[in-house]
Amino acid sequence: MKYKSFQVVVVGSGVAGLTAAINLAQKHIDVAIVTKDTLADSATNIAQGGIAAVMEQNGDRKEIHLSDTLSAGAGLCDVETVRVLVTEGPKRVRDLIQLGAHFDTDASGHLAKGREGGHSFARVVHAGGAATGREVESSLIRFLASLRVEVLENYFATDLLYTTSGITGLMAVDALGEMTNISADYVILATGGAGQMFPLTTAPHQSTGDGLAMALRAGAACADLEFVQFHPTALAVKGQPKPLISEAVRGEGGLLLDHSGKRFVDELLPRDVVSKKMAEKMAEEKSTELFLDVRNVENFASKFPNLDEIVKKEGFDPGVDLLPVAPAAHYLCGGVLADPDGFSSLPGLCAVGEVACNGVHGANRLASNSLLDGLVSGKRVAERIATGVKKASPNGVFAFYAEESLSNQVMLEQSANDHIPLLYLGDMTSPDLAGRIGKKFHAEAREDFLSTFYLTTGRYLAMSRSSEGLLEAEKQLNELSELLPEAFGRKDAEMVNMILIAKALIASAERRRESRGAHIREEFPDSDERYRVRLVHGAKEMLSAI
Repeated sequence: MKYKSFQVVVVGSGVAGLTAAINLAQKHIDVAIVTKDTLADSATNIAQGGIAAVMEQNGDRKEIHLSDTLSAGAGLCDVETVRVLVTEGPKRVRDLIQLGAHFDTDASGHLAKGREGGHSFARVVHAGGAATGREVESSLIRFLASLRVEVLENYFATDLLYTTSGITGLMAVDALGEMTNISADYVILATGGAGQMFPLTTAPHQSTGDGLAMALRAGAACADLEFVQFHPTALAVKGQPKPLISEAVRGEGGLLLDHSGKRFVDELLPRDVVSKKMAEKMAEEKSTELFLDVRNVENFASKFPNLDEIVKKEGFDPGVDLLPVAPAAHYLCGGVLADPDGFSSLPGLCAVGEVACNGVHGANRLASNSLLDGLVSGKRVAERIATGVKKASPNGVFAFYAEESLSNQVMLEQSANDHIPLLYLGDMTSPDLAGRIGKKFHAEAREDFLSTFYLTTGRYLAMSRSSEGLLEAEKQLNELSELLPEAFGRKDAEMVNMILIAKALIASAERRRESRGAHIREEFPDSDERYRVRLVHGAKEMLSAI
């Protein structure tokens, strides 16, 4: 066992984690980054579309960006936190430019802006056409190198350490399998999402929900886990993750076609709507893919050089061929409940970026709000930690803890103050991983396990769910869980994390008997105002104490 100690430990090295670490180091706070691969291995690095922000007055306004975000979020956004996002977002983009990030410009030298699904204006700034994440990640990493930040690469965080007073650190295992006890006053989870739970995903191999699973095991409040956003246009080719064809391509005129060559949807509607229409069309045609026509996108190769390279590598000529596409798991809209500064229900535990549920995305994230959220929340969490505060504030998503069953009174109160009630579902805690590290599944057993897991999640937990399917999924996951006690290497630990999140997703999806945003229930195809609530897992006493 090794021991390390820091004031703050950031887990994850995407835009949110790097932004937090940079701002903490600039305040001379002792900070370390723990990342399970290298610094550059993150969902940020492969993010394409851009950053949505109202940078200039061209008829666009921050209130319109707010309205677009609320509309996409299907009634579950926290207005207060979205207002923070759209107000502070442009400042954070300018900060990024000052750190050395280079964004595309037009002929007059102004920032070039694209329009994506759900946006009323062209407000998405981008780099390299559709290589924005790579530019953001590399710029932050370059600047980080000039600061005093200890970077622990190839360290897999397994569990949070905490007492009744709050966080005391975390456990991690290095590449050689040796456990490390890392003590800290604060732990910032910036571990991204859990796209690898699904057989079709655009998320990188690192996206196995580790931070969210650690938070669930510790009893920290987590919510909105039923809202998994499926990106409409993943390239339907072999391999995992699936190459993403950016929303920006549709903003430049890319068209979605069925097998008869006809359009069937407005390509610039929000992602959940487009994905649902695609799923319906594929079911109607009994097909596994549709087509994206980019042949009329002017200067495709120069506007989207990385995408041009990707599709040609897969054997397609974008000037001649229709591109086969299908919806794929892309973004987890829920996560660890966090106030507008990133503080969770467990004192000293913070969450920023995709792992967090701070209310900005609601039931369906608006395109290109994710990098923006990482920049804004990463900065805010550092500012708050510098004050020495450890507890979450009763603001944002924590403003209305109803605890009651759905009732007219709850709805009346909600309508009066525009906050979303938090309704408690139960505690999803499970045994810690740290004591089980050492033994491993042999490769064949792991492959059999994953095959069954993906059949379950792909069939029952993807875009459309049913009562019968959720029940069957729960049964199959419980059976799979029985195979796990003899584990563990890192890959085995990732499977445990994904099973825990899948079970929490099932509990939320079963309780939400309506269709809203990225969540579809076959028996309940319409939205129901009684379910304009957040469904919460975690330790009740932590939530009640805020």
